[in-house]
Amino acid sequence: MLRNLTAYFNNLNYLWLLKKHQWKKWRDLEDIQFKKLKAIISYAYEYVPYYHQLFRSAGFKPIDLKDKNCIKKIPITTKMNLRRAYPSTIAKGLDPSRHLSNFTSGSTGIPLRVIKDIKTAVYHHAQDIYTLIECGVSFRDIFVYIRARESMKTPKPYSILPGNLRTYTIPVFQESEKILDILRQIKPNAIETYPSVLMDLSICDTSGINPEKIFAIGETLSQYCRDVVRRAFNVEINELYGSIEFENMSFECNEHAGLHIITDSVLLEFLDQNYENVSAGETGEIVVTDLLNHAMPFIRYKLGDFVVPSDERCSCGRGWPLIKKIEGRTNDYLVLPSGRKMSFYTLYMFINKDLEEQLFTILQWQIIQEKRNKLVLKVIKGKEFSRGAVERLRKKIETIFITIGEEVEVDIQVVDNIPRGKTGKRQAIVSFVR
Repeated sequence: MLRNLTAYFNNLNYLWLLKKHQWKKWRDLEDIQFKKLKAIISYAYEYVPYYHQLFRSAGFKPIDLKDKNCIKKIPITTKMNLRRAYPSTIAKGLDPSRHLSNFTSGSTGIPLRVIKDIKTAVYHHAQDIYTLIECGVSFRDIFVYIRARESMKTPKPYSILPGNLRTYTIPVFQESEKILDILRQIKPNAIETYPSVLMDLSICDTSGINPEKIFAIGETLSQYCRDVVRRAFNVEINELYGSIEFENMSFECNEHAGLHIITDSVLLEFLDQNYENVSAGETGEIVVTDLLNHAMPFIRYKLGDFVVPSDERCSCGRGWPLIKKIEGRTNDYLVLPSGRKMSFYTLYMFINKDLEEQLFTILQWQIIQEKRNKLVLKVIKGKEFSRGAVERLRKKIETIFITIGEEVEVDIQVVDNIPRGKTGKRQAIVSFVR
């Protein structure tokens, strides 16, 4: 009872701090971030064998951390590194059975066990609540998650602290019509799910479902998806970006100017292929340092996503810096005949106008890369399906590659279904080319 009560008040305190800090100036936020960075670096060196050895091998000591740029002296850590080194990645003397444990989804093929101390778990809980509140969700609302929980036959409500927000989880592995029937029964004020699920629901009869907020997670969110969902539900999507390791690291507020990075909990680096910082507006791979978790620290951890940072400030007035857009995971890339890569987002930007014009021609699509010079475009028919329109899209994609000096053949496959992965997500690009 005492433990639950302590968690409750800590949750309220963290929530209050987040709401307070969001209005601070960037210089003040950097000071808070750097203070936490120094603390977690010193702790990891002292108590976590994996990092103690890593730091020593690089000739780095916590005293060398004069500013946050000095963190580059520490080698980058990958998911594979942490898997191989476990349990030396957790703090000395820590009993994992007495802490919260979870596994990453394994979308890169490498699931990882993640241990969190109670304080971090409570902070992450408050952080998740904070992002919803800032986007307009009320504790009186009915909130629905549509996720990969195959064992759940019916949605089950559970309480969330603080407040009385009624929350349901609906399993994603069922027909869209069944999900919509459940939503009509629940009548949610807010829905959170993957963009591909939102697309599936939006092309069906959505009458009787009137959410005030829709949150997209877990997959690359395109403008095409935003447009389709807006037409179906008359609601603008708010994008959330996070992971099992760090929960919601950033969120899109109602100004829709990008995603605010919550710098109280993470330090994010955006790096090119030479591990140098990219400039604002350029694509970089994201590397995360967790500022909270003492049970299993994540320092310069390669998350496997590509994003575009921004140096702009949101008109909402929050001091949190912005990510301009999420481009996708490292495995959401095509490897072209020359060896260079093309992200889903780059390809989408070439064809988004064509997709908008064919809004009811194609319900869903996916690109399969069989070889460097061979793509298969899978499409599901829309109510106004036209072979000619799809053929024009195929030729447009081939022309795009010719324009950039690549020769790639594109075949069309009309299919009844594009399957989801075990996590419930549906990749826009699946490449079998290394």
